[in-house]
Amino acid sequence: MLSVDAIPDSLTLGELAGVSDVAVDGRTIRVSVDEATAKVDVIDRIRDDGAAILDVTIEESSLEDLFSAYTGDAPPRVDTSEVER
Repeated sequence: MLSVDAIPDSLTLGELAGVSDVAVDGRTIRVSVDEATAKVDVIDRIRDDGAAILDVTIEESSLEDLFSAYTGDAPPRVDTSEVER
């Protein structure tokens, strides 16, 4: 996740090798990558497109997230209404 001073009009992160998803919310860009080396390419592209990067947060996927991504299964839901206390 990257915080920037402004979202570039010509933002083309989806074209980069190793980038699997891009979402923009305000001045925050969330990028999912399949390859660790794509992280540097993402930062370089954002800077080349004219934005100043204010903050970078890297979130690692949990094993459950990885399992769901590879199998297409949603994580199991737990019905907490019937849990004994």
